[in-house]
Order: sequence, then structure tokens, then C-alpha cells
Amino acid sequence: MKSSSAWIQMVVGLVVVVIGGSCGGEPVLWVHLEEWPEGAQVLQVQRWLDGVEYEGFEVQPEETGFAVSLAEGRSGEGRLQVWGMDGTGCKVAGGEVREQLGPALRVTKEQSVRLAAMTPARCPVEVDPRSGVRVVSEPEGINCQEGAKTPCQMEAAKGSVLSLSAVSLAAGTSVSWGVLCREVFDPSDHCELVVAERRKVVVERVKILRPLMRKLPTGTFLMGSLRTDPEAYSDEFPQHLVQIQGGFAMAVTEVTQRQYEQVMKSNPSYFQKPNYSEDLDRPVEQVSWVDAVKYCNQLSVLEGLPPCYQIVGETVTWPEKLKCRGYRLPMEAEWEYAARAGTGTSTKYAGSANADEVAWDSSNSGRTTHAVAKKKENGWGLYDLSGNVWEWVWDGYSAYGSGAEMNPTGPEGDGSGRVVRGGSWANDARYVRVACRNRVAPGYRNLHVGFRLARSYP
Repeated sequence: MKSSSAWIQMVVGLVVVVIGGSCGGEPVLWVHLEEWPEGAQVLQVQRWLDGVEYEGFEVQPEETGFAVSLAEGRSGEGRLQVWGMDGTGCKVAGGEVREQLGPALRVTKEQSVRLAAMTPARCPVEVDPRSGVRVVSEPEGINCQEGAKTPCQMEAAKGSVLSLSAVSLAAGTSVSWGVLCREVFDPSDHCELVVAERRKVVVERVKILRPLMRKLPTGTFLMGSLRTDPEAYSDEFPQHLVQIQGGFAMAVTEVTQRQYEQVMKSNPSYFQKPNYSEDLDRPVEQVSWVDAVKYCNQLSVLEGLPPCYQIVGETVTWPEKLKCRGYRLPMEAEWEYAARAGTGTSTKYAGSANADEVAWDSSNSGRTTHAVAKKKENGWGLYDLSGNVWEWVWDGYSAYGSGAEMNPTGPEGDGSGRVVRGGSWANDARYVRVACRNRVAPGYRNLHVGFRLARSYP
């Protein structure tokens, strides 16, 4: 056993430590603070004996010191950890003292050691896996395996970004994060968390209210058709350059009947019987343009996002345009950009030069809609942009200009016509081309018109 006066130097900290005790009493460590750590609003003290944590407490800034009693008759290597914590629970300074302890310790000893600042501060993060969800993070190293019974705990440097993902989800479920994440888009439901303060991440299974969303890259493309294309209609001219700048996400599929019911508590679709359960995975149809924007707003509210549209009767405005982070209809240019998936003008349909591979149209539909995502996806993993149902977009209908454009939102429209894209189960292959566009009154409801979602993101 080491001498009672033999101290192992504190790794970091600024304290005066006095060890003492009265005859027959249990040993006591007296810690007198000479200087409060800068930025700290409270001290967190933790005691260990032979590597086993056994008790902790906090010290307020108005206190000049604290006493740590040692259990009567216990001996071994004692360790005292002291952390300076800011107002959010992040560690801004800290250190530790080690000493061989035992019942014979009865000698007073003092030693001063300075608390060292921790730059950057370290903030505690706790991840609580629910319902068998596995949560991983990079680069900080959270790894909550499926079936974990206790939360995963870690400390991350202040300002670092944790990329969390929930996988191994049951069909028909998604996840809800108990923290404000930057975005949740992808099928695996990724969540980026900036560590700025003490955080607890709660992951819960939830029913999917929305189609899966996919972030798309920004870029430039030629919109419309060449005048030499024998299948092109006159409103597809002139072909012109469009830049899509700033992030956006597009729904992987059209909004289904199941998803529409969950949000709007109704299902206006014609094709929903007799195989009701199967038919819920068909796209919702018989929805007007106003019905579609109302759905976008309601889903935004349910997911805690700002609604993008102001709706008064049949009048709809979009005040913040692409700055709004809630759900919205895609711009017409975004829709065609997503359908082409970086292939330029080389792909006639969304994902193939062969309509039958990617589209339900009049040649193969059997005069009905079909469950989404049953045909081949395009190069960006999006389904049914050709065929199944026409899809509402935001833009009022107008002729194309010849100049280059950036993020065109189209005219507001005079109420007489909004654009639909993609063709439907009732049309031949000419209408399911990615360049084809159509004009429909915003109040129009028909069994071959539906919609899909888009979102802006930073």
C-alpha cells in the first residue's frame, strides 16, 4: 500500500485537495476550489474505487469546496473525476485525482492542480434504441445494435456532426427522431445531428405518412423537345437550358391511397375495390390541384414542418417559394429534371427507351391503375414518372421561353390551367414521354390524375 502522503498527480484541474479524518472516523477528501473553470456553471464530481463507479454529485459555483467521504473499511485505488460543465451540460474543463485508499488513511495532505480547458467542449449524446431499431453514427462511433436494452452513450466534440441512421425496419414503418435533425428523406431515414449541447436521441417506429423521399443532385439540363422529334407536341418547344440549384428531394413514388387516407382521412380514388388492401398501394386519383396542395400542407403540419401554401378557398399562394422547407408540389422543371435523372435528352421515358419497362399505359395497364413501384425505376431510383397517373406540378400553364432559366417556378396561373406531367394508364406511349406536358383546370378531378411530393432542403 502506498503512503497516505503519496499523491498521483491530477491529470487536469485546479483544486486544493486535503485528505484527513478524525480518530476512529472514516477518511474524507476535502477539495477546495482556488479558481472556478472559465465557462463552467457547475462542477460534476464522480468517484471510482478500483475502476468501479460508485457515486457522483454536483457542486454549485457559490461553493468554495466540497467533501468526499470514503466508505469505512474500504481500500483500493480511488479515483476522483471533476468536470466543469456549461449551461447546456457540455464539458468545458476537467481532470482527475488518483490515490491509494484504505482504513489507515489519517494524514492531512494538500496539493494544487489546475483544471485544464477542453477545446472544443465535449457534449453528451445518448441514443435510445426502440423497437429493435439499430442506430449507428459516424464519425463519433455510436453503435446501438438491434435489441439493445440500454441506451448508447457517448461524448462528441461541440460542433461536430453525427450522421445517424435507422435500419432493419419492418415493412410499412418508418422512424421518428426525438431530436431536431437537419432532414429525414432517404429510405433508411438518415438524420444529421449537430452537437451543440447535451442531447438525447429517441428513435421510435411510426407509420409511414408520406412516400419515401430521395435527395437529388443539383445540375443543368435541356428541358423540352427538339423540333425535329416527330412525337413532340408544339408546347414542348423550344428546348431550353434550365439550372436546378439548391437542394431538393422528390418522392420515390406518387402519393398512394394508403398515404392519402392516413393524412386526409378520406380516399376519393375510383380504383379502390374490390381488393381494398392491395388497392391502397395504388396511386391516389380523383384529386384536384387544390386537394394536392392541401395534402402537402397537412402532411407538413403532422411532421412538424412549416406549411408552404396559403390557401383561401380555391386561391393558393406560395409566399416563400423554394425557401419553404415543408412538403410541396414539384416545379415543372424539377419534375422533368427528376424524370431524366441526369441522362440529358437520350432517355425517352423515365428510366428507359422502352415504355413497357417503366410505364403503365394503355398498352399494358388493363384500363386501371397499378400499385406503385412495380415497374423499373429510373437512374435516380424514382418510379412511375412515366405512366400510371398524370401528376400535378405547381406551375400554371404557359409556353416555354427560349432563354436559359434557373429554378423556374412558372407563372402563378390565371386559374384556367395547371400543368400535369407523366401521362397515365389511359394514354398511349406518346403521352408518357418525359417531355410531354398537359394543361388541366386546377379544380379538375379524374381517375387518371394524381400527384407526388417534393421538398426543398439546405
